[in-house]
Amino acid sequence: MNQFPYLNPTLPIPQRVTDLLTRMTLDEKLAQMTIFSFPGHHPREDEEGPIDLDPLRQNWPHGVGGIGRIGLYRSSRETAVAANAIQHYAIHETRLGIPILIIDEALHGLMGWHATSFPQAIGLAATWDPALVEQAFTAAAAEMRTRGSHWALTPVLDLARDPR
Repeated sequence: MNQFPYLNPTLPIPQRVTDLLTRMTLDEKLAQMTIFSFPGHHPREDEEGPIDLDPLRQNWPHGVGGIGRIGLYRSSRETAVAANAIQHYAIHETRLGIPILIIDEALHGLMGWHATSFPQAIGLAATWDPALVEQAFTAAAAEMRTRGSHWALTPVLDLARDPR
């Protein structure tokens, strides 16, 4: 198989990006700027079993930039299996094989089935302990990566001039 320059990890990133962008169609570029919840997905409590990729194939034949909340009602294992199936589709069934960003909510820890919940941001801020906050979100990040997530929707910076 001929390996295109954008797939060669030994080449400089700017060269790989330029190569990829020149190969992409307008539809593929638009798809990479799109983020959706999984189509046709009707979550139920403690969801098990394989994820149905047909809605992905039908709605996003060119791939997609990101998919959110695939693990809200799935166990850690089932979420990881679903994330792997989604990535397999993106890499092996789309023309350019661009992986998809898996997005999750982490306002106070990963918002997912059986995930650890921490105090809300204002409660953590009231501890006046940045190391504790870092420890909490390091744990949340580990839970997210275990499930296949790449991107956390969470407060990053909340500055106030008056700590009241």
